[in-house]
Amino acid sequence: MENSTSFKVFYDADDNELAKHAIDAEAFGKSILSMSSLISKADDLLNEGKKSVKVLVTNPTEEGSLGIEYTIVQLLPMAVDVLKTIGITGVVGVTGHATALSLIRQLGSKRVISVTKKAGSNNATLELEDGEIECPAPVAALVTEPVIRDALISVVQAPLEGKDAPVFKIINQDGEEVLRLEGEQTEEIKPLPRGTLLRKETETKEVNIKFTQVNFLGEKGWRMEYANEEHSVLVTDYEFLATVRQAERAISSEDLFSVTLETTKTFTARGTAQKFIIKKVLRHRAKKEDKVI
Repeated sequence: MENSTSFKVFYDADDNELAKHAIDAEAFGKSILSMSSLISKADDLLNEGKKSVKVLVTNPTEEGSLGIEYTIVQLLPMAVDVLKTIGITGVVGVTGHATALSLIRQLGSKRVISVTKKAGSNNATLELEDGEIECPAPVAALVTEPVIRDALISVVQAPLEGKDAPVFKIINQDGEEVLRLEGEQTEEIKPLPRGTLLRKETETKEVNIKFTQVNFLGEKGWRMEYANEEHSVLVTDYEFLATVRQAERAISSEDLFSVTLETTKTFTARGTAQKFIIKKVLRHRAKKEDKVI
């Protein structure tokens, strides 16, 4: 099949069903539906709602444990690789933060307080209660999505629930073992904890603003007019603060300044909030005799 990738999922346990190549029909059906849900939701998140793949079950159960073969048909050639991002195919034995599966196992039940993605970068920073983790932005999107977590739990755990010595493994189309979970490892994928998450996006760029309120004594208490709207803003250019304190001319609300502005957008269930920080005041756009800096 052209433009497609295949992989096999195997379940095994020390019991009278899987050990004899049999499985509960309901658990079997749930695992297949969950795999479809997992890939479809990941595709939706990673490719901005465009359907880039189609999930097929292409082989019946096989001897040697119980296996299911899936074929993922690529519909959009330039789309983000869903399977590699999840961790279903790709580099054998990958660890660390390179895939959603590996990071979800590492995080366990830890709450992700925020995810910050800087504009122009493909990396994101996950803020945890005990530190930070940097990972690819597509991985962060999957790790912090409850549908992804729930689908993974069903794919891995549903057919193995209550079994002794459970084994879950994924074999890629080259016959290589991409993932193997045994015993308690099959329980390492946890639901997304409550309190996750505040997603953040940070962008820094040079813009023109006007100060509508000033406070020469500190970084707080400033307001600016930017993009035809008024906002409170933090000024952390301490050289500028020291200069304007000594300036003979006051700053007018009509004065135009070129600044390096950092904008942080925070997305929550309640809406979107913005925070502005002036990192550097670059120039005062005024006549030479009127310039403050």
